[in-house]
Amino acid sequence: MELVPIRKMENIKVIAPPYKELIKPTLLRRMSGVIKMGTYSAMSCLNSGETEPEAIIVGTGLGCVRDTISFLDQTIVNDEQTLAPTAFIQSTHNSIGGQIALLLQNYRYNMTMVQN
Repeated sequence: MELVPIRKMENIKVIAPPYKELIKPTLLRRMSGVIKMGTYSAMSCLNSGETEPEAIIVGTGLGCVRDTISFLDQTIVNDEQTLAPTAFIQSTHNSIGGQIALLLQNYRYNMTMVQN
């Protein structure tokens, strides 16, 4: 098995869309940047259509890898005690698909493809 180094992630600056137009502020404060952007993008696309999706399929190359690393670091620092659930929720690759399903109250097929 060949070990492949993880690509260096560069900070990319983006112009934040008006998240509050499509996502409640109480939900936004618990979302990481990538989850906000992905959820807003999906909701924006879905608002232009007339039908509800039959499935939610999200694809990601590296997922929420930064959030996953942050969660694992907190686990070590806190000696696996008193961890905030938000860090775990934001660290999972299916967070965007889950948020879309919750906002739409859509309980149909939901899949997240990860790692290229």
